Amino acid sequence: MRVILSFVPSILMALLYGALARFLFDSAFEGVTSTLSVAFIIVVPFVIGMLAVYFAPRDKRAAWQFSLGIAALSMLLGATLAAVLLWEAAICVVMALPIMLIMATGGGLLMWWLLARRDSSGTSLLALFLFLPLMFVPLENQFPVQDSFHTVENQIRINADAETVWQNIIRVEPIQDAERPFSVLFTVFDAPKPLQANMFGDGVGGIRRGQFEGGLQFIEKISVWQFAKRIEWDITPDNANVLRAPWHAIGGKPFAVPKAAYWIEPTTDGQVLLHLSSEHRLTTRFNGYGALWTRWGMSEFQNHILHIIKARAEHAARR
Repeated sequence: MRVILSFVPSILMALLYGALARFLFDSAFEGVTSTLSVAFIIVVPFVIGMLAVYFAPRDKRAAWQFSLGIAALSMLLGATLAAVLLWEAAICVVMALPIMLIMATGGGLLMWWLLARRDSSGTSLLALFLFLPLMFVPLENQFPVQDSFHTVENQIRINADAETVWQNIIRVEPIQDAERPFSVLFTVFDAPKPLQANMFGDGVGGIRRGQFEGGLQFIEKISVWQFAKRIEWDITPDNANVLRAPWHAIGGKPFAVPKAAYWIEPTTDGQVLLHLSSEHRLTTRFNGYGALWTRWGMSEFQNHILHIIKARAEHAARR
């Protein structure tokens, strides 16, 4: 028990620094910087790792293996607390965690190396690094954030004719829980589930309104209409009434889904392949890494919808 308690100051200092940094980046300096910045996702974890090792018991921090472990543990505990206390943003924590763990262990190993030299450079450098995230913000803001666009396509084979599938695409009756396949996106990360979609006017220029849990809605203006073959939308989110973070930010600067399309491909055996494609935009300093997660999330969502359409269309075809 005494050994475990000796680690408390080390971990506590790291957690307190992380909590203070999050407050500053997400609230105190809102509009100047954010938790999606390089300063927060890369520099702050590096300092957390340094703090964890610096305040660790002297006899333990002499080993680089321990220094690496206590730095990673402090970062992991901080991320876990953030995910639990801000459960609605748990998906953001999970996405950032691999980068943050790498940076925290890097900071821990640097501090181990400095302390192993037995001079005052570790203390001096730590004092400098404590303020480095805020010092880094003006430099980071000198470089504009770039857009990146990513297309995700899913398909499913349906034992029904094209017109039956078409009718289940253009309008989506209220979805019951019993119809939903399991999805990590909705079950674990609690993303807003699609509820229904209503059509206001057929053909190009018509509007479909997609409704999701939590007040999230999408206004989908039809740009391509080929009856029983293809439909495309230009999408505008209507999230004014969404209260749950981070979903209220859909359509904002970091993430948006401006286009989507269905097309029906008949097969030689009387079935069809239904394709669902969407284009999403990322505007962050981590577009390449972030796309790994957003492509997965969009694919999960699209598979969810396709399986519901398949079940409904095949049920209608059997009647």
